[in-house]
Amino acid sequence: NYNLSVPGDVELIIYKTSGQRVATLINEFQSQGNHQIVWNAENQPSGIYFARLNSNNNIATQRMVLIR
Repeated sequence: NYNLSVPGDVELIIYKTSGQRVATLINEFQSQGNHQIVWNAENQPSGIYFARLNSNNNIATQRMVLIR
């Protein structure tokens, strides 16, 4: 879940701890407001991943643990 205070281009990418890009979940213009994205990690092994959200030159990174 994330909230955009102003509309703009949004990019949401999932990375492995090695820095390798695993998935690009969003790469588009989005409107202002609340948004929700679900990552289907069915083909990924257990481990630590990072979600990087880039919007209007603001970057937020969140660590995630995938346990199978």
